[in-house]
Amino acid sequence: IDTNSLQLSQLEIVTPLCTLLTTAKSPDVAKLGLESTLIVLESAGHELEGDTWTHLITSLSSLSGTSSFDSKRLDESWKESCVAAFSCLQLIVNDYLDHLPSSPDRFASECRIALLDCCSSFGSSKHDVNVSFTATGLLWTLADHDPSPTSVKISVTKLIELSRDERTEVRNVSLQSLISLIVGLGSAFTPDQWRNICNVLLHALLFTSASEDDVEITSDISNEEYPLFVHHSRNTKSKQWEGTHELMLRGLERILRQFFYHIVIAASSEIERNVESLENELFKGVAYLVDFPP
Repeated sequence: IDTNSLQLSQLEIVTPLCTLLTTAKSPDVAKLGLESTLIVLESAGHELEGDTWTHLITSLSSLSGTSSFDSKRLDESWKESCVAAFSCLQLIVNDYLDHLPSSPDRFASECRIALLDCCSSFGSSKHDVNVSFTATGLLWTLADHDPSPTSVKISVTKLIELSRDERTEVRNVSLQSLISLIVGLGSAFTPDQWRNICNVLLHALLFTSASEDDVEITSDISNEEYPLFVHHSRNTKSKQWEGTHELMLRGLERILRQFFYHIVIAASSEIERNVESLENELFKGVAYLVDFPP
């Protein structure tokens, strides 16, 4: 008998566990699967290879409690499963980043994207605001660990998406992480990266408008167990968006002060071909700042 033919690959061993996490209909079943996942990570995480990581990370994403996965998992009964799945994700980021596939491994890019998507999913989760806060920070950690153009671009895009979250505290934390990421890594950006950052930042943030529904808010509904009473200066959605806009403008000011020369150099090759477009964007920016409430 060929004993090699009887040996199972890592993926064949882990796949049933991933399938359980992805398809479980009960939060109790999912929690049992997560307990096994944690055991696998703690005891053999340093030995996992290739697309085994991608499958594990993707299965954790399915428990984040976002609408892109099973809508039934948005229910409050899945909160503990979400928190447990996020603990597994934290363990991967904190202890096993150096063990994940890296170039030239053919699974490196797929695994990195899956990890960034997973962090973003937990950032969008409505189950636990503290999970969202920490997931936002993990996006910054991943970009700092792998400051390649692709990794940074995806991290920036994910943070911009989170900075539009309906929860004021989540979008503000996401915005702060975004600005800190750019300030921390900006000195190593290429001109192409700076052009992309500026285009994405200006179009996605500078002209983001507040919600049209100016509803009065009496407490922080995202934390019903320990409600926080909101000051009258922030007791409507539009007032809270004004605070986000102020935070965003301060962040842009910080970026311009520190990297103005880099941005000018990056833009110089585009100016002659895009003078009219540049003027239009500047006029829009000035008009926005003039109308911005004090």
